[in-house]
Amino acid sequence: MSPPGQADAARLAHASEALFGPADREQPASAARAAANGPEVIYLADWLPPEFGAVGQYALIFATEMAEAGRRVRLIGLTSGAASVTSRTFASGGELVVSRLRYLTANHASADEVPPEFRDGYRAYSEYRASLDAETRHFDNFEGYLVFTPEHLERFVTPDSMRKVCFVGSSSEVRGELDRMRDAGVDHASLQMAGDSIAWLRRMGKIAGQEAAFHG
Repeated sequence: MSPPGQADAARLAHASEALFGPADREQPASAARAAANGPEVIYLADWLPPEFGAVGQYALIFATEMAEAGRRVRLIGLTSGAASVTSRTFASGGELVVSRLRYLTANHASADEVPPEFRDGYRAYSEYRASLDAETRHFDNFEGYLVFTPEHLERFVTPDSMRKVCFVGSSSEVRGELDRMRDAGVDHASLQMAGDSIAWLRRMGKIAGQEAAFHG
């Protein structure tokens, strides 16, 4: 939340705004609005380059373009390496600050370094990864990206491990969480479709409080 009197000193951006510019909306006047380069843009992504992932690659491109155009942009994402903060300034007066947060269970030195909910899975995955060819194992990592877990590792995806990294609940509980996010100022949510598309749309229709449109 912004301090009193600085309600628009920072705002979230998503890919559509990065492409087409900030959406027009009425905002309270503040010192930040009067600044030459406007309010700071806070851009949240997942894995930033050189990590694998199109979202982070595009986020860095869009954030750089906004900074080159004179905006003050803070891009925040994840890395499997050391945490870091870098800064670039541009002739336009814009500035790009990139914050990389270290996060990847498999990169810890031992199972003792990860939360208890992940330790058994860490040990099993580490043994499995060590058995793969170092030159080609990245293909295995991305098989069924986001929607697939190897059968021999499925038993480590438990209710406790899921709740450690995400919000899990009934339709009404998830709807309540989205309402709280909206009330806190979040104006965009991107949902990942997984599995059977019709079943997914029916579930999300309940969460959104309205029937989804089905095509097929």
